[in-house]
Amino acid sequence: MNNFGESEIENAALMCLVKMKSVTKEEMESIIREVPPERMSPVTRRFTLEL
Repeated sequence: MNNFGESEIENAALMCLVKMKSVTKEEMESIIREVPPERMSPVTRRFTLEL
């Protein structure tokens, strides 16, 4: 098991946030369209796009 320090975790979290902010709404819609309807309800799809 790896023992990460607090600063490494914070850095990883910041890197993830930066990467997520770079995804456009169109890209997110494209990704969500690939999820089968039995795995994601219309309400869940709408909620996810509004995040």
